Amino acid sequence: MTRCSSCGVGITTPLPSAAEVEALYPPAHYGSGGPRYRPTVERVAVWFRRARAAWISRLHPPGSVLEVGCGHGYLLAALRDWGWTVQGVELHDDSAAYGRKVLDLPIAVGDLAALRFPAASFDVVVFWHSFEHLPDPAAALRETIRVLRPGGLVIVAVPNMSSWQARWAGPHWFHWEIPRHLLHFDPSTLTALFRRAGLEIERVSHANWEQNPFGWMQSAFNVLGFPANQYFAGLWAAPDASRQSRPPGSSRSILGRPIVQRVLAPPLLLGAVFLAAVETACHQGGTMTVVGRRAVKGG
Repeated sequence: MTRCSSCGVGITTPLPSAAEVEALYPPAHYGSGGPRYRPTVERVAVWFRRARAAWISRLHPPGSVLEVGCGHGYLLAALRDWGWTVQGVELHDDSAAYGRKVLDLPIAVGDLAALRFPAASFDVVVFWHSFEHLPDPAAALRETIRVLRPGGLVIVAVPNMSSWQARWAGPHWFHWEIPRHLLHFDPSTLTALFRRAGLEIERVSHANWEQNPFGWMQSAFNVLGFPANQYFAGLWAAPDASRQSRPPGSSRSILGRPIVQRVLAPPLLLGAVFLAAVETACHQGGTMTVVGRRAVKGG
């Protein structure tokens, strides 16, 4: 990873080609048209999306919302229950299939700018852990402002590369997810990007009880020498070897056996929750959410 000399954003180096990026997202990555995670994990994921929908509905009265990188669409389905008019965007038909067919959601497939939604058509635009996958976030923000109504909100959640867990785990940090994550942010670089786009910063939050504790937990497994992200890979409904890195011979050692991680998981999770609470209180969360508002006049 290198840092942009002008804006400070981290850049995955070398950047993967379009063909390489395509290969990083096989059908199994999207759940092959079904649930992504094992049943219990899937239910937990849905609960967190419902809690997120309630939070967004407190930030802005229900109106029209666009989620870029909506995945299966659980957040959009929850927002629809709150009275929002919803629209999703995904890059691939495979990723849009579940939301379209099972949840009956309107999900457009393609690049945000190429889709050409009408100007000033949304009250809120959400990038929830999709922004770091974009090759040109400044262009994405410009298009976001075009489709956002004056006074509307932009909500971007990304990993925080200056967080305590990132600094502690170093190259073993779970949330690097290189090369899928093309860009890497900290609070200063992301808020500067918002301001350059003409957005007023409403808040910067470090609280994320879905991803911050797990970041500590999986990073700890990685630091201890287990195959990288093996525990995370085991939570998915369909096997996908691209989610983990297995050193040669690890399957024959104790560190290659998932049962060992299942035994260690409960105490590690308790410690991870405590650390996530402390990092949140100290504004050092492993992930961060920035909320910006388009100016009512002159935006």
